[in-house]
Amino acid sequence: MGIGMMTFGLWMMLLGLLVLVGVVALGVWVAIRLTGTGTGTGTGGESGEEARKILDQRLARGEIDHEEYRRIRRELG
Repeated sequence: MGIGMMTFGLWMMLLGLLVLVGVVALGVWVAIRLTGTGTGTGTGGESGEEARKILDQRLARGEIDHEEYRRIRRELG
């Protein structure tokens, strides 16, 4: 068995490992996209609506005053 065959075998193992890592990464990415989990930064939509509901509840419970409510509401968009 020559050095060329060993080099070829090493490259094939590395290629297989690279493909395996790619498949796992793709699976994780798909799972994150389907479940909607992630960094939690949100881009509006349902997360923005939920934030406004929580803000309304905080105002109703007296945790924040109207001035702070308006300021946070502006920041939420």
